[in-house]
Amino acid sequence: MDTMNQLLEMISLSPNMPMVLATIIHVDGSAYRKEGASMLIFPDKSKLGLLSAGCLEADVIERASEFFEFGERCVLHFDMANEDDLAWGRGAGCNGRLTILLEPVCDSLLSGLLFTKKYLDTRKAVTRVIRFTHDMKVSDERFFLADESGICLEAATFWRLPTGLHPDFKTGGFVFVHHLQPKPRLFVFGGGDDAIPVASLASKTGFDVTVIDWRPAFGRIERFPEATKLLIEPLEKAFTDLSFSPEDLAVVMTHQFEKDEKILARLLESGPLFYLGVLGPRERTERLLRGTPFPDYLHSPVGLAIGARGPQEIAVSIVSEMIMEIRKTKETDC
Repeated sequence: MDTMNQLLEMISLSPNMPMVLATIIHVDGSAYRKEGASMLIFPDKSKLGLLSAGCLEADVIERASEFFEFGERCVLHFDMANEDDLAWGRGAGCNGRLTILLEPVCDSLLSGLLFTKKYLDTRKAVTRVIRFTHDMKVSDERFFLADESGICLEAATFWRLPTGLHPDFKTGGFVFVHHLQPKPRLFVFGGGDDAIPVASLASKTGFDVTVIDWRPAFGRIERFPEATKLLIEPLEKAFTDLSFSPEDLAVVMTHQFEKDEKILARLLESGPLFYLGVLGPRERTERLLRGTPFPDYLHSPVGLAIGARGPQEIAVSIVSEMIMEIRKTKETDC
């Protein structure tokens, strides 16, 4: 998942700390990470985030070190296609050319990023738009809320473009569009031992995870330290306290037929989800549904068919399937 939410958290916690934001704005060919991937660089040359598989971070950090003194934005070009060790990239041979923007996190950029975090935390998407001159000097930048696309023609134009660098026919330069999304929310129903690696892996890959169970012994923070939220209460009370959106994901894995039946019924009543997975064979899920048709977002058996054995591998299959569905949707939207 995109690490931008993690970077924004760091920026909001330490807004006065000197930092440089490095962002991939264009990729030509193959590359480990794509447009929008970002990394924070600190004065001691430490970093948060990745722009590659380790091929270019050291070079970017060295270039960023001068920014803490002069504070000028800069566009860097890296050619990783050359396999010759004399080339800049130490013979990476990835067949990709990257354009990276370096920016000191201060003034208008700091305000814009704090604005972004504020709205991402309220589940609202933000689009950042940077205009460049023909020689790649920053000339303007703006942050748009997703709901502005319905009332603002300029915002609507950018909202339709995929994240990346595009020709700016209005000025003869270029425009970089960066769509910033809230963390996808995952609701895990069931706090059994096999739910632990699901919650952990999902959290590590960028999901906002809520674990729901009615059994206090299963819902201890020690079992789910990486979950954003634990709801340990009767299911009826939990559904009163929860609200769902069409962007949400849920996995049902209590291992109790009657509980799963009630949870599945309530989730279907709540309206369509982006993804709903039910642990167990499809025949069991059919019995849980009691004749209700399978909605297209219901995955049963949950997870990719990788021949998973044991809780860890099953967690990998579940989280992989969720990520695959998210990626498919993004590609379709673009």
